[in-house]
Amino acid sequence: GKSMPRREARQRLDMMAQCRISDGKRELSISDISENGCRLAVGMFGIPINQRVVLSPRGLDCLAGRVKWCSDGFVGIEFDRPIHVAVVDHLCRLYPEETPMPLSFAA
Repeated sequence: GKSMPRREARQRLDMMAQCRISDGKRELSISDISENGCRLAVGMFGIPINQRVVLSPRGLDCLAGRVKWCSDGFVGIEFDRPIHVAVVDHLCRLYPEETPMPLSFAA
């Protein structure tokens, strides 16, 4: 199983989404996104490969897809239908990844 090269660049962001899977709902963080999928931070919750997932980010239609990979507290979701690149850009502007403060500015 050679992994396919990604078709498009994923953009980093930090956005919470309701995540519905077969055994219930969780609030999880989307850490990067592209037209065809996203990466979810799941922490200790593994989600099995091929598991159906429905994400409900705030103010967005549901994003349905399935888990393609799982490693180190993250899972990769491939969307059933690609989302528009303008939506990706919009989300990344709305929910920029928190850049860590330099230590010298720590309170």
